[in-house]
Amino acid sequence: MVLLDLTVHAWDLARATGRSFEPDPAVVAGLAEEVERMAPMARQAGVFGEAVEPPADATAFERLLATTGRDPRTRNV
Repeated sequence: MVLLDLTVHAWDLARATGRSFEPDPAVVAGLAEEVERMAPMARQAGVFGEAVEPPADATAFERLLATTGRDPRTRNV
């Protein structure tokens, strides 16, 4: 859970400051199954937003972000 928080919030911070962030693919691979498993409970608890439809060409990290309710291609700058 800590690794997920650090990874996703690093992306949040990067987007808010106009930077890019791309985590290690091994980290994303290690988180993907757990995020999918816990997503319904996390949404119910208000930790995740509703899933966003990822782009057809989404990377594994973009799919993970979309599962948490983030639009992976949104720029907040």
